[in-house]
Amino acid sequence: MRQSAIGTFEKCPFNYDLEYNQELDTYPTGDAQNPLIIGTVLHYGCETGDVKQALELYFNQYRVITDLQINEAIKLENLVPKVLDLVDSFDYVDFKHEIKFNIDGFEGTADLIAYNADGSVDLYDFKYSNNVDYYLKSMQLHIYKYYLEKLGFEVRKMAFIFVPKTFIRQKKTESLEEFRLRLKSVLAELQPTIEYIEYDPQKVADAFRICIKIYNTTVFEKNPSKLCDWCKFKSYCQKGENYMVIPKNERRTIEIDRNPDMWVYGASYTGKTTFVDQLDDTLMLNTDGNTDAITSPVIRIKDEILKEGRKEPKRKYAWEVFKDVIAELETNPTDFKNVCVDLVEDMLEHCRLYMYDKNGWEHEQDGGYGKGYDMIRLEFLSTMKRLKNIGYRIILISKLATGEVTRGAAKYTTYRPNLKEAFAEVIAGIVDMTVLVEANGNDRKMKFKASPYIFGGSRFNFGVDEIPLDTRALAAAIEKADINVNYTPPTMTVQNTSSRPNVAPEDTKEPQEEQKATPKRRRAAEQ
Repeated sequence: MRQSAIGTFEKCPFNYDLEYNQELDTYPTGDAQNPLIIGTVLHYGCETGDVKQALELYFNQYRVITDLQINEAIKLENLVPKVLDLVDSFDYVDFKHEIKFNIDGFEGTADLIAYNADGSVDLYDFKYSNNVDYYLKSMQLHIYKYYLEKLGFEVRKMAFIFVPKTFIRQKKTESLEEFRLRLKSVLAELQPTIEYIEYDPQKVADAFRICIKIYNTTVFEKNPSKLCDWCKFKSYCQKGENYMVIPKNERRTIEIDRNPDMWVYGASYTGKTTFVDQLDDTLMLNTDGNTDAITSPVIRIKDEILKEGRKEPKRKYAWEVFKDVIAELETNPTDFKNVCVDLVEDMLEHCRLYMYDKNGWEHEQDGGYGKGYDMIRLEFLSTMKRLKNIGYRIILISKLATGEVTRGAAKYTTYRPNLKEAFAEVIAGIVDMTVLVEANGNDRKMKFKASPYIFGGSRFNFGVDEIPLDTRALAAAIEKADINVNYTPPTMTVQNTSSRPNVAPEDTKEPQEEQKATPKRRRAAEQ
């Protein structure tokens, strides 16, 4: 039994059951002020005296570092040395940090034990908190003194060392630099304090009583309070969100997703990007730089050159920029509803160049027979699935690649996204529809019909083969659609035998047995 377990049960038996009986945990939220992370870093800094290493420990807890993490690091960087100075001012013979003990089934860790000249010790515990009254009433140090004295220590004094917090935020009217100057000014005024407490044996008796109650409890009830806002199980407890338990064996009700994930492909200048730009709350991740006509917020996915003083500039590859955006979306909620990748094939090339540099290759064949290709494929597709799994509506854009296939004496044109089939099949499987866009002057259409010559498909039964390239027309079609429960990812049964990209599409009819002549194809210049 630990003191933290006793305190958890006292606050909420249900919380205790989840954490200590079922030993459940939650995924980290990426919160820069995560109390568990910051508390661990603070204790590490106070124990080792190495502020730099403590900050590295803090940053290593996050997949992506934002301004919020840097702000918290600034706080720790300023406050930890003040705690060290306070401890150094004590007149003691010796100090020991992180003293672990286990006796009579109770486990604990004393943050700091200070040895007096007469052989007695003083017991200290660090708290990064402004809630002084709460901790002064807690059982913790009373229990620690009881068990440490059973181990032979003579505890003379006990106290909490409180490290104050500041919660100031950046104002809309100030720059980040101005805010951090103000933050450092506030931190300069903050000082850690010491609060001594008198030993109360009743606190220990209360702890024993709670332990007995825990032992005899069979139903761990919820105890809602204002403390729920700081509980990591809040979503599970209050909203029923549970990703760890096998679902009930019952049929799900199928409902049409009115904001389906999409993969849109077509020739250049057919209006693909303009169509996506009609959607509100869309974040555009653009690779080709053609953003002059886009009104949605844009992040350019391109190589960045990072300069650090006189050092040789470093290149941050576009693929790293893309992964940083994904990590930011994973950890920091936004008010965007849609995320558009324009263009998918460019992302694949960015991924390939990144993997070349990472592994010192000039070509994927340098990675070994088939291994280099598989490594690039895994890196690209797993990252795209990460983007899919965040929860935003995903819209992918690609250009058109055409080819020719011969059936008997006839030749037919094939249409597919400008992506290799091994990649295209997987990408099509993570969206709800893959559609071809065609333009004839100002007449622009979205084509849903899939055939052996057109790469496409949908999880919906629209009842029509095409609609105008317009978000309102798409919304109306989805409203009337039935879900096609027999959906399979789109495939093409023919091989693309042409390497000519971005040729404008044409209507293609199914071959007829008696047809011998080669059907005419529209020239690219006729677009």
